[in-house]
Amino acid sequence: MRGKLPWILLAVSLAVNLAFVAGAVHFDLTKQRLASDPSERVAKLAAELSLDANQEAALMALREKMMAGRQELRGKMTERRQKLLAELARTELDQAEVETLLRQGAERRIERFAAMAGEMHDFLASLTPEQKAAFLERAGEPDFFRRLIGAPPRSLAKSSQ
Repeated sequence: MRGKLPWILLAVSLAVNLAFVAGAVHFDLTKQRLASDPSERVAKLAAELSLDANQEAALMALREKMMAGRQELRGKMTERRQKLLAELARTELDQAEVETLLRQGAERRIERFAAMAGEMHDFLASLTPEQKAAFLERAGEPDFFRRLIGAPPRSLAKSSQ
């Protein structure tokens, strides 16, 4: 028995290591697939919430509206950033102009998030109370909306900058 024990332990160790590696590879492949295909992310969430076809289509439409709003806001942020940099490059800083630019950016974000709240509320009204509760629970998770619309998680977005 003593001669067999090391071989048995080696076999068990190999099996555990192979299972761990297979799990890690599967997780990474699934994460990449979900990151690259918005319809798969929506389908996964729809399955988790037991959405019907109409509700899933509404979730996809919501995602597209959120993505379009995000892109629009980013374009405006880029313009404002360029104006702020131009202001910083001047020999005399116009503090009032800087404050105006910053207020405009804040107002645009507030408008966009208010519009998104209305769109989200309309979508939630189409769900059953159980689906709505499950969605709102998931919405409390960090980066839930970023993952839903297809933006990289904050940790990845920061590391790629």
